[in-house]
Amino acid sequence: METSNEELSILITRCASGSEFALEALYKRLSPYLNSYAYGIVRCEALSNEVLQDSFIQIWQNASRYSKRRGAPLTWMCAIVRNRAIDKLRVENKHLRFCYSDKDIVDVDSLPGVGQPELEAAQQQSKLIFNRYLTELPLNEQHSINLAYLQGYSRDELAGVLDANVNTVKSWLRRGMKHLQGLDGLSVLS
Repeated sequence: METSNEELSILITRCASGSEFALEALYKRLSPYLNSYAYGIVRCEALSNEVLQDSFIQIWQNASRYSKRRGAPLTWMCAIVRNRAIDKLRVENKHLRFCYSDKDIVDVDSLPGVGQPELEAAQQQSKLIFNRYLTELPLNEQHSINLAYLQGYSRDELAGVLDANVNTVKSWLRRGMKHLQGLDGLSVLS
């Protein structure tokens, strides 16, 4: 998903003015990501597809309410998907109560992250931005940061894997992290 916030904002604005082409473009660009996001909540392909369709209807109907100042477009859309997914689970749970006892039913409100869709979506967006900026670093800095901070390697282990001395590895890490920390929108490093 290589779509910028500005492109998404423009497409949402065009949806607000009734452009079906803009909605189709949003759907083509984001449906795989948003469908997998929904699937992570409902754990059922059929339900995630329903959630995705319901979400795009809501995106279409509420596009005029979106404001760049209140958050990133993907964050806004993920919040819609999450709310539709939780609603879908609640409806499904009501139907299941007729067939099963209450102890067999998932308590939707106890799911991790329920009630914090903006935070979760913002973290996902930060990870996407982080990965994009990580690829802009020299390969030795990329590998060092990936192995140290994302996979938990020690400096000594890095030196062995990267066939370099420990001080060189420390320099790669320091330079790479200094570059990444200076970038806007990278709250994943905080």
